[in-house]
Amino acid sequence: MRDRILAERMITMIILSISLALYSTSALSEEISIVDLLPPNEQFEGWAREGDYIKCEDLDCLMNQIDGAADFYSDHGAKVVVFQDYQHSPSDMWLTLEIYQMGNKEQAETLFVDAPIANPTPIEELGDGARKDEKLIGVYLLEFWQDEFFIRITIDSKENEAKEAVILFAESISRRIKESKGEEQQ
Repeated sequence: MRDRILAERMITMIILSISLALYSTSALSEEISIVDLLPPNEQFEGWAREGDYIKCEDLDCLMNQIDGAADFYSDHGAKVVVFQDYQHSPSDMWLTLEIYQMGNKEQAETLFVDAPIANPTPIEELGDGARKDEKLIGVYLLEFWQDEFFIRITIDSKENEAKEAVILFAESISRRIKESKGEEQQ
């Protein structure tokens, strides 16, 4: 009888150990979905998604979106890329958001360093590195990298309201990345 009780306890312990190991592995491998980084409709007053997002997980899709530059991003380690346009009402400004999920943090930093930008001006306290270009004709551009993500936001206006909107979108995405990693907000 004693041997049977010991055997049952041993089997229970083995089952619990296996369950715990499987749970720990799935919890550790669980990553944020790149789509979850997209700000939802009306998170910012007047801003709504224009159409559905486009999610690229292969070179063919990426080539359809950014023909001529797809190889650059793929060669730098882009695994998944999401494109989403937003439109502001009543001003009719258009904002385009691109989020590149790289294989790791080092690839995101390398892409940030290597991505061509004409007139970069550093931005402090956003992601792991950030810059803007205010000298482009007709658009305002902001790029940053954080963890394994490279983010590019462009807007078709150089008005202060447009620049403020870009910062709101960038800070929202940065905050979502931090939250997904369990990092404290500052």
